[in-house]
Amino acid sequence: MNFTKLCFCLLLTSMALFAQTSYTYTYSGAPLLIFTDAANVVSVAPIRIEAAFEVQKVTINVNIAYSPVGDINLYAYAPDGTRTKLVERNCGSQGTLVNITFDDSAAQKYSDFCPSEAGRGPFQGNEPLSNFIGKSSFGAWRLAVENNGSQNIGWLNGWSITFTTQAITTPALVNVVNRSSLSAGAVAPNSSILAYGANLGPANIVYAPANQTLPTNLSGVQLLLNGTAIPLKAVSSNAIDAVVPMDITVGSTANFQVSYNGNMSNTFSTGVHASAPGLFSQGQIGDQNPGSWLIVKAVDQNYAPITTDNPAVPGSIVTVYATGLGATNPTFPAGQIPPATPVYVTTTATNASIGGAAAQVLFAGLAPGFPGAYQLNIQVPTDIPGGFQPIVIWNGGGVSQDFLSLPIKAH
Repeated sequence: MNFTKLCFCLLLTSMALFAQTSYTYTYSGAPLLIFTDAANVVSVAPIRIEAAFEVQKVTINVNIAYSPVGDINLYAYAPDGTRTKLVERNCGSQGTLVNITFDDSAAQKYSDFCPSEAGRGPFQGNEPLSNFIGKSSFGAWRLAVENNGSQNIGWLNGWSITFTTQAITTPALVNVVNRSSLSAGAVAPNSSILAYGANLGPANIVYAPANQTLPTNLSGVQLLLNGTAIPLKAVSSNAIDAVVPMDITVGSTANFQVSYNGNMSNTFSTGVHASAPGLFSQGQIGDQNPGSWLIVKAVDQNYAPITTDNPAVPGSIVTVYATGLGATNPTFPAGQIPPATPVYVTTTATNASIGGAAAQVLFAGLAPGFPGAYQLNIQVPTDIPGGFQPIVIWNGGGVSQDFLSLPIKAH
């Protein structure tokens, strides 16, 4: 059960002030039907961008076959939900949206010109694309098209987005997330976290030595929490795997900063909760089998992994693995390797459900051998049906991610 080895495959946001570069990304899905107004359906075409950088300028090209354009609402969305209106029931029966480029530097708005043939422009949108300046490019950018005027239908055949950005030269810390759920938000005592950004460390991943107290400096990288370096499990240019010390004050603010070879990043701040639960999945970041992300990491009473070929038996006891369950009794020193004995039990009761039914938690405490990880011994409900059943845990005010499942053996 290796919680240290992971693939840092996220290319993340930067904050730099040097030479500009442009990147274009194109929608690769099938054409989407533009439904009738009565259907009340919005067609959404996402472009998933794995690279990340600070956006300095955006242009968008669209290819839509629909008439009349005056029925159409056309909006662009950044991954954080920021919306820019490009067209909103403009031009009446005039205009075309075939191979039309939207660019803030254009001389006039699309709605003022209403081109009758393809490829004219570029044009400004109804709202400026500068709404996206300063955003991270990482994530799903979406173009949304809605018929808001008639019973006609049409097609969104494709679109592309071009970013102008700037080169990365200094460490930039973008976010700190739960290592198991990848959820952003508050951290908790002894939680395993992933801090990500750009220029945070060496180009190739460096792991902490196995079976040793975790270092607070790894290949020139330190992750500072309120000015104090915390234990590190792995570092790379784009991500840092670390453990929050047990003695952090609940209710305080956690201020994170990265030092790499003496160069300091910006500060990223978040809250500190008593718990911030997340369950580990069988997959890792960058895994070539995304379905494995959806199955919880668990073993049966014989320590055999729970898989589709070895599902959990109703009524049996399974061990699942988590992070973010908070303080233990006794308190455990930061960065050390939890032993098999004595056991370190969570001070806040942990609850679980499998398939929507309450599941008894027989033990919740530190997982021997794995800093920042917890194990929960849970009894599977006896009357649960076979198949993939959702599993959720909660501890204090926090709840684990809601998309993981446990394979259950059919009766």
